[in-house]
Amino acid sequence: MALITVNTNPTKRELRQFGFIWLGFLAFFGLIAWFKFGNHPVAKGLWVAAIVVPLIGWFVPPLMKLVFVGMSYAAFPIGFVVSHVVLAVVYYLILTPIGILMRIFRYDPMRRRFQPDSPSYWIKRPPHPDPKQYFRQY
Repeated sequence: MALITVNTNPTKRELRQFGFIWLGFLAFFGLIAWFKFGNHPVAKGLWVAAIVVPLIGWFVPPLMKLVFVGMSYAAFPIGFVVSHVVLAVVYYLILTPIGILMRIFRYDPMRRRFQPDSPSYWIKRPPHPDPKQYFRQY
């Protein structure tokens, strides 16, 4: 099962959404280039690209599809690395120490230990006062 897939056949709605996101994204970075770095030519170039690409994509959807798929393929390696790094960090820095601590302190929440002197592993529970609760398990 792949964690990340590239959508090579976007719908018109997805292309329109991508155009608006493109506009906002590049306009925002144009503002950063203008005010924070004082790089006016780069800011103007970003603003032109922010407006021109969605406009062309509005009238010629295959061009917007080309930009969409190209950006998807460009972002794929980033998403692949980030997703695997995040999963590895969660597993090795959170779940593994919890498991090690549970083994050190002999905590067995599922009661899986072998008990040779026990006649049965059945856990007796008191009956529930409302039988309708059996149909609402969660």
